[in-house]
Amino acid sequence: CHPCSLNGDWIDEPYMKNAYTADEETINRWIVNYIRHNLVSYDNFLGSIDGKVGSVEAYPEVKIAVLEKIANTYPKYKDECERQIFFVDFNADR
Repeated sequence: CHPCSLNGDWIDEPYMKNAYTADEETINRWIVNYIRHNLVSYDNFLGSIDGKVGSVEAYPEVKIAVLEKIANTYPKYKDECERQIFFVDFNADR
């Protein structure tokens, strides 16, 4: 027997509790990440350049380009995309 109720009356799984009680910022992060990883060829492209010369330098540029496209396509998630771009830029400079 699975420890969570289908109707949401009680939930024992930690990830389920997070899904039901997450704040809007967290949900927006999940949505942007879902779009990036599942609705575009982001992971496939990164996999195709993995190990090739320049792939490490290309990663932040690819991620930023995808996030910018998501922000333009889904304006509701523009702030989250910009937040993630800031952290890509911040980590690339380190």
